[in-house]
Amino acid sequence: MRSNSVLFIDAGYLLASAATRRTGSSLRRGIAVDGAALLAGLADLVEKESGLPLLRINWYDSSRHGVPDYAQQQLAELPTAEVIEGLAR
Repeated sequence: MRSNSVLFIDAGYLLASAATRRTGSSLRRGIAVDGAALLAGLADLVEKESGLPLLRINWYDSSRHGVPDYAQQQLAELPTAEVIEGLAR
């Protein structure tokens, strides 16, 4: 049986942390993120560290009124990414 790896990402935490490191504020709109490049880099890291091919990336994020924003739509089109949305409070 062949094994694969799966990456689970809490997008809110990841992007808020990145914004805090970059700008001092946790507001996601304070940074520009190339989602495809970010996921490609994370996929490479996971495959290197685990020694297993990546099956998929689950990107957990919130959306306003259940409607994905442009960035979430772009990520959902990537072949290895699955965007799982919750409602923003």
